[in-house]
Amino acid sequence: MNFLIISNGAFLNQAAFEKLKAAADCIICVDGGSHMAYHYNTIPDIIIGDLDSIRQSVYQFYVEKKVPFKRFPAEKDQTDTQIAIEYALENGATNLTLIGCTGTRLDHTLANISLLTYIHKQGCSAWIIDNHNEITLMENHLDIKGKPGDFVSLLPLTEHVDSITLTGFKYSLKDGFMIWGNPYGVSNELLQEKGTIRAENGLLLVIKARD
Repeated sequence: MNFLIISNGAFLNQAAFEKLKAAADCIICVDGGSHMAYHYNTIPDIIIGDLDSIRQSVYQFYVEKKVPFKRFPAEKDQTDTQIAIEYALENGATNLTLIGCTGTRLDHTLANISLLTYIHKQGCSAWIIDNHNEITLMENHLDIKGKPGDFVSLLPLTEHVDSITLTGFKYSLKDGFMIWGNPYGVSNELLQEKGTIRAENGLLLVIKARD
């Protein structure tokens, strides 16, 4: 099942939002992420969080629409986004798309990117998408689609990643390796509509970026 999780960060543009919405089997709003759903006339399946960010008018609107709320204490060890991810996994998610997970709060952005590791360990695929980036985590193999010239960056999230082979990219690589702290995998480019990444013994953060 494909779950769309909307957090309280930067709004996604409407065209991209509508495309992701149409592909979702379930939509979860994370607290103030309900503002994006409200802005785009969307009724989520559930709203989750401590509800310290949602405007009263939006809260009341969704109460009247009989959207269920799952409320948690403000003081807790997990972020609201992590709680929403856990809810999705418990309810059969096989793919997660996360929007509103980046923005002006770098700590929140990094925390949300770090959650890709948690999701990966649960055997679920996930993408964080905003107006400029598509971010995912890979371990062994990934086919990434786009347009020729799209920027794709690879950053190791473990101390090292071995046997990296890239095909379909401007800068090819065969059985290379990357280590944390040496980000030479930044700003590669797709040569065609699909690039293939293979690696062993580590985790790579893959970012398709557009200016």
